[in-house]
Amino acid sequence: MSCAQPLGAPEVSIEAVLAAQRARKKAARKAEVRRLVRESGPMPLQAPERAEPLVHVVQPDPIIRGELMYVLQSFGFKVRALTFDAPFPSDPPPSEEVPDVVIIDVAVRSVDGEDGIEICRRWTEAFEAREQKAPAWLLTARRVRPKDRVRAILAGGAELLIGELSRGVVASALDRNGIALPRDPRVTG
Repeated sequence: MSCAQPLGAPEVSIEAVLAAQRARKKAARKAEVRRLVRESGPMPLQAPERAEPLVHVVQPDPIIRGELMYVLQSFGFKVRALTFDAPFPSDPPPSEEVPDVVIIDVAVRSVDGEDGIEICRRWTEAFEAREQKAPAWLLTARRVRPKDRVRAILAGGAELLIGELSRGVVASALDRNGIALPRDPRVTG
């Protein structure tokens, strides 16, 4: 007979106690981060001459493009959708303002018949040749082949987002790539 457990009390493992302690510590850290964000306000990401970071959205599906634009604008980004009246240019125009982020679908085709991954590579090389900072490239796809994952990395894509592009997925991808949200819609005040 063990005297460690009172009669009728549920048995609790050490792992459960440790998991509960970790969960309490994690909740306390999250609360502290939220408090610091509220107190400090948004962190500046962009150069001082531009009030809002610029994001180019290159998405052939108008519904997905509209949803992405809405999410990005709610985060405080200046968003420019590149339209598809004509095939997408393989190289950026010389006078093009360099965006902070480009979100491009892999299925996009350029005038030369290149896909979004190849456009990412060509545009990055063009910005670097002009000695301009290349934007962070977030490539999107509904589904992708394994070789396209490798191509996206080699082309300079910061991230390959597969599937649905929810608010959380977009925010997490931006955060993982060092792009701060100019405004966090979750924080009120």
